[in-house]
Amino acid sequence: MEATRTLLYSEIKETLSSLNITVFDNRLKRTNKESVEVDVEKATVTVFDDDTETKFILSDVELVPLSCRGLKLSPFSEVNFTMQIDSSSWKTVKPLKFESKQSYQEEMVEKIQLYQDKCFCAKCDQKISRNHCFYKRVLPLPSENWSSSVDMWFCHKHGNDDTDYKSLSLIPKSGECFVGTSYLLVRSTHLLVRDSHNGTVTCPSCHIEIGAKFVERNKLNEINSYTDNPVYKIFSESVQFHRDDNLYWNESPIQNKEAFFAKMINEQSHAYTSFRLILSGEKENKKIQCLIWLIDPNLLIFEGEASSEKKEVKLKPLSVMKILYKCDISDTSRLKTGRSTVFDQWASDNSVHGFHLPYILCSSLITCLIKNTKQLPKSHRCLNSFLVGILHYNR
Repeated sequence: MEATRTLLYSEIKETLSSLNITVFDNRLKRTNKESVEVDVEKATVTVFDDDTETKFILSDVELVPLSCRGLKLSPFSEVNFTMQIDSSSWKTVKPLKFESKQSYQEEMVEKIQLYQDKCFCAKCDQKISRNHCFYKRVLPLPSENWSSSVDMWFCHKHGNDDTDYKSLSLIPKSGECFVGTSYLLVRSTHLLVRDSHNGTVTCPSCHIEIGAKFVERNKLNEINSYTDNPVYKIFSESVQFHRDDNLYWNESPIQNKEAFFAKMINEQSHAYTSFRLILSGEKENKKIQCLIWLIDPNLLIFEGEASSEKKEVKLKPLSVMKILYKCDISDTSRLKTGRSTVFDQWASDNSVHGFHLPYILCSSLITCLIKNTKQLPKSHRCLNSFLVGILHYNR
């Protein structure tokens, strides 16, 4: 006989003081599903039949048991219903507002200025910066589309200056660090990393990819890779800056990758007042595009799973970002068909904000989203031809 598996997923609707609850139980697939019951009390949701009982204990909220509405059994062995939350208990629950006075870029600039050569791999905590190699200047990079407005910065040419500013890249000199929205630009003399033949930069200890060699192309499509002193593009979520004394290790815990992506999407949405974003990344002949439709930047959820061995599960509210997304991975060497797609429609829409990410970051974001989508109940995974995804701020 198949082992009993029970999942609970619920979303707190703050304005309505309600809790949308979905319970999955594989016993509902069987012909005797009428014997399975779901019982709701003030702080518990219990699923039981004649033989077993599974209890989910919800912390920080109290339900009104007689307020059940919208009860239905989906074909995916799921029971969906909505419960009212006691308003007096609701006051103690607040979503995690992931908004600070500083942007992630500004916070990173301050950290680098403070800790300088105390740069470590976020996965294995191996130091990857050279000792006593300090930065004279740490500067934030402008937005990615800065060159499109460069004509407005100059009213005329100065002397014999024929520089095409639109084609210029902002490259740090030795002793400088430039900080973008998702990466750092530094010279190779500052870092102790492995530079592979294909342009990737990896941690010397755990060999995880933490960046790439920066390559610049001029008007004639000629490549300048600064072979004497290469420039590295280091992914912000792959490194951390903190004191190298173990006593202070807790000051800078390893960054949560989902929280990094959630905050980045939130900042881009606020900065450009757009709830629809196009993320793109390219590598050789591969191109990733991901459409992001921000539904709720600060949503509280309960999620948990019980098994035959674990009959009682205590759940705490988790703060997440809820989005709709659609991904496309294409081969740029092939000719594109003339058929218009939703990707083309979004790209031509001025209300949609687009920004570029390193290929590996784009791929990592999609991996996180797909993994979390698979953990949602089946009835919650799709909406209007888009996939539903969540990114956790806290665990």
